[in-house]
Amino acid sequence: MSLNPIKRELSKNQLKILKLLFEKDYLQNELQKALGTTAPNLHYHLKRLEGSNLIKKETLHEVGSAKINNISIRHSARDYVQKLLRSKPNRRNI
Repeated sequence: MSLNPIKRELSKNQLKILKLLFEKDYLQNELQKALGTTAPNLHYHLKRLEGSNLIKKETLHEVGSAKINNISIRHSARDYVQKLLRSKPNRRNI
C-alpha cells in the first residue's frame, strides 16, 4: 500500500498523534487520554491519518457497538513520518 500524498498541512493534533505513535502503539482510549481530547475529536484526526495511509487501526475486541482498537503507524510509513516530525519547526512543543 502506498502513501497518499498529503495535500494539506497536517494539523497540530495530527502531528501530536504521529509523535506519540512513533514511540509506541496505543489503544484508542489510551491515545485519547494522552492527548487530553474527546473521542469525536480523536476519531476525526485518526480518519484523516488513516486516509493518508500513515496509521492503521486494528480492532482487537468488539462487544456490540463498542470496540477496542489498537492504533499504530504503518510500517511502510515509519520513515516518512520520521522525516515529517523532523522537518517541523518547534517539534519539541508538539
